[in-house]
Amino acid sequence: MSEYGDYDISVLKIDPHELSSEGDVLLSLANEMADSATRIFDAFAGLRLGWVSESADEAQAFEAHTDQVMKQMFGENGVLAAIVGGVKGVSIGFSNLEIALEKAFLEFSTGLAAPGSGSGPTDQMGTDFPINQDFPN
Repeated sequence: MSEYGDYDISVLKIDPHELSSEGDVLLSLANEMADSATRIFDAFAGLRLGWVSESADEAQAFEAHTDQVMKQMFGENGVLAAIVGGVKGVSIGFSNLEIALEKAFLEFSTGLAAPGSGSGPTDQMGTDFPINQDFPN
């Protein structure tokens, strides 16, 4: 097997619309997770009221740590928001790439189909032009 891939047979297919839809699904799932976590921590807050001494301190430390983790995961600048934003950004990037490629190929094919000037190539002579070519008539 060769060291490098055979790019003539490799295919990379990305559907920007499907990718964007997956980003929406990720956002929906993240919101469901956040809602579930909120319900759990609301129940925990109700239990915490009856705790005293060392248990109360442990419960308070647990709540502070959990609050920090939840903000890191679900906050505006959280990990899940960054993942969703990244997926959406890739979707937009590939969509723009498709548009640019279509435009480039259209311009290329239009240029190939356009009539030429009718004149053939000309020889460039002199020391500034080290490669010369004659085109017989």
